[in-house]
Amino acid sequence: MKKILTLFCFIISLLALDAQIVITEIMYNPPESGTDYLEYIEFQNTGNTPVNMNNYKIPDAVVFTFPDTVISPGSFIVVCVDSLRLDSIFNIQALEWTSGGMRNTDEVITLLNANGEFVDSVHYFSSWSPQTNGDGSSLELCRTTADNSLAVYWRPSLTNAMIEVNAKAVYGSPGKSNNVICAEHSINLQASSFDPADISIFVGEQVEWINTSGTHNVNGNQSIFRDNPASFYSGNPKSGNWSFIYKFDLPGTYEYQCDIHGPSGMTGVVRVRNKDINYPDITIDLLKTTNQNGVMDSFDRRYTVEGTVYGVNLRPAGLQFTIIDKNNQGIGVFLSAGNLNYTVKEGDLLRIKGLATQFNGLAQIVLDSLQILSTGANLFAASIVTDLNENTESQLIQIKNVELVDPITWTNNPLGFTAKITNGIQEFDLRIDNDVNIHGTMPPTGKFNITGIGSQFDASSPYFDNYQIIPRYLQDLELITATDNSLAPSTRLRSTIVTNSIEILTTLHYDDIEIINQNGVVQWNGKFVRQLQFDLLPGIYFLKLKGQRNFIAKFVKL
Repeated sequence: MKKILTLFCFIISLLALDAQIVITEIMYNPPESGTDYLEYIEFQNTGNTPVNMNNYKIPDAVVFTFPDTVISPGSFIVVCVDSLRLDSIFNIQALEWTSGGMRNTDEVITLLNANGEFVDSVHYFSSWSPQTNGDGSSLELCRTTADNSLAVYWRPSLTNAMIEVNAKAVYGSPGKSNNVICAEHSINLQASSFDPADISIFVGEQVEWINTSGTHNVNGNQSIFRDNPASFYSGNPKSGNWSFIYKFDLPGTYEYQCDIHGPSGMTGVVRVRNKDINYPDITIDLLKTTNQNGVMDSFDRRYTVEGTVYGVNLRPAGLQFTIIDKNNQGIGVFLSAGNLNYTVKEGDLLRIKGLATQFNGLAQIVLDSLQILSTGANLFAASIVTDLNENTESQLIQIKNVELVDPITWTNNPLGFTAKITNGIQEFDLRIDNDVNIHGTMPPTGKFNITGIGSQFDASSPYFDNYQIIPRYLQDLELITATDNSLAPSTRLRSTIVTNSIEILTTLHYDDIEIINQNGVVQWNGKFVRQLQFDLLPGIYFLKLKGQRNFIAKFVKL
């Protein structure tokens, strides 16, 4: 019994060694006229132990029996039609097959071990990639652990051999690691969600869903989501390490779910669009690169960008706001008149097309069109900064522990105003726009923290001066003295954690009171009373007192 068990383990070991050898690259139709001298097949040992390929065979596409050759872990062996020609192009020593050749339409390539047992096989088709059918590229497997029988894991090579054949560049990497990606976009399957759950891609791009734990699937069948332009389905829910790739060839919006966890919110969206040659897509960080004078390299050209809205509309006659993308890079958006049927709402994810330009050094996109992709996006937390510069432009930032240099600069000019603040080390420009509900209040007393969008107002080249911070709404101004519940020595609240009433203790004269929620919407207003009764939902609010001196305090309604 022991001898039989030993023999069984030995057989299993041999099978495991065979499974290490994988077909990883195929050049089946190089860009040559007549005879193809650059055809080749690459094999890789993906295991941790050497494998002797002696008497391994390729029985179908070409005729070849491997000599007594050991392939080390991670190493490659290449079989080709003309080893001298291949060496002249790729600088690699390869083995020549005995006879035969690979068809350009489709072909089965099979590898058998010395006992005639199956090791690996690939049935390729010319439809897998136009670039690999006489246009210069080989087919490369994107990942050695992927199922190489599936077309989605094969991509045209990106490695330029630095030579042209029949006026076409040759791409391939025989005998070297492949550098192609499995998909342009990847989504992780987590405990009860897809991450990210909402993505935008171009027609012809692939998305890979990767599962590492839990039991999930990806179901975008039209039987469930009738408006999907096409169906996609990974199969029944399963656990373990697996991936699923789908290539989106039709534009439109695709919804999908995990069948097990979909009812509890595990759903996703893939938005597929055609590339617009008149508005090429660009990331905001690339859009905002500048020359030595601070002028945008992209100035006066049209682009498409995506980003989430931060703040409010600063131009009621048109549109003026900031978007920040998934890489936390921001840019201003502007339209002098009209609103393209859009009402600015913080948290909206937008796709914007327009003209790259600058206004007094501030990088902007002048709108031609916009599309709402989603609403209610999570915002980045404000970055705490101690300086205003090019890096803070169109970013959500916070400057801590500042105070007004001189309250006289808090002018409440009807057109907006710029006040000077300092943290005791340097001064900053605090711009109060007349469309923000901070405008019209009395100057804050004492220390405060200020949050807002970084901006710039530099009228002359080079554009590297006069940076500003523009708060979005009232709650961006946080009075540090509010932590001890006091507005000033002569005014304080009995408590900042209240039920349905709050007591105001003051020796000053006030005329009116407003209660504003954390979104800047007035919830209650009326004449001043010392004992204020109200009916509010639980949340964070701001109490504004108007009169002899205007003050603001934050309180929590339980």
